[in-house]
Amino acid sequence: MGRMKVVAPGRVCLFGEHQDYFGLSVVAMAIDKKLSIEVTPTSHQSVLVHMPDINKTDQFELKYPLPYNSSRDYVRAGLNVFAKMGFKLEKPFHATIRSLIPIAAGCSSSSALCVGWTKTLSEILNHPQKDDAEWIAQTAFKIEVLEFQEGGGMMDHYASSLGGMLSINFEKDIPTYERLEYPWKGLLLCNSDTQKETVETIKNHKKIVLGALSKMSLQRPLRGLAMIKPKTLASLSIKELKSSKNKLSQEEYDRLLATITNRDLCKKACAVIHNASNMREESTLLGQLFNEQQQTISKLLKLSTPQIDHLLELALKAGALGGKVNGSGGGGTFIVFAPDKYEGVQKVLKENGCKSELIHPSTGVHIEKPA
Repeated sequence: MGRMKVVAPGRVCLFGEHQDYFGLSVVAMAIDKKLSIEVTPTSHQSVLVHMPDINKTDQFELKYPLPYNSSRDYVRAGLNVFAKMGFKLEKPFHATIRSLIPIAAGCSSSSALCVGWTKTLSEILNHPQKDDAEWIAQTAFKIEVLEFQEGGGMMDHYASSLGGMLSINFEKDIPTYERLEYPWKGLLLCNSDTQKETVETIKNHKKIVLGALSKMSLQRPLRGLAMIKPKTLASLSIKELKSSKNKLSQEEYDRLLATITNRDLCKKACAVIHNASNMREESTLLGQLFNEQQQTISKLLKLSTPQIDHLLELALKAGALGGKVNGSGGGGTFIVFAPDKYEGVQKVLKENGCKSELIHPSTGVHIEKPA
């Protein structure tokens, strides 16, 4: 094993928040905020992993199965998952993990780590699928979600591994995807500087929606990669939901309504992106769809915050066409779509204490060649 540097991007969810783990579709984009893993061989008898961004170091011997220091010990989990697959790393190494992806902010910093770590280990172990981006995404999902029996989906892993802007459908055990072009400028990533609790948010939302589906006798069993896939959510109409409203609590009804609404908004957004011939007209439509999605997140899911709602309102007044919470919600980042007036929007946000920066589509996980 020689010296190596692997880079994996974070992501924004443009459309389809809380949809992937219900077997629905999303539009996600890898962004130019990235994580890097630098690995060097060592003559020492133990693995040493430095994470200077969070002031953390982990040192351990390669005695399998490796015990976990925490419930989300992704570095050790990666080694254990590979060992279970018959690829056991025996030679110690030193690794340094650095990241420009905001942590606990909805940009998939944890998933980027798991994707980057999967690529790193697959290269060191010369795994036959080391260049298969879909396999890397699926393995990273096993490391982050299945190994710790958590409830998220695979959107983040696919976005970080494949790169670019993607329309991803999670109806089947193995997701399908389509690459989309992103011809617009002026997409801003804005940080509320309020950390969120992704795992608990997803767990709570999934519990409520599945409870509602159970009351409606619409829940389906688990399959494949242990993801929840109620097929009926792909076709359930608002009319059908309203007919069952008396069986549901208000919160259950609101969350199902939000799921159906966001499902349909995602389909509309894909159609707009596909037909982006008249840039000004399509930009306006896309902005409207962002705003409609934000309304479902804020009013129905109650996963926005007063601070984010206020900042989005200021951005719209300054000329932005739309915006929404990015990620599971409850804080973290949000995106603002301002193709022609992003500089003025940034100025207004800065005056109100909010940091923002332009983001662009990024390539997926890869080995970075030395300069």
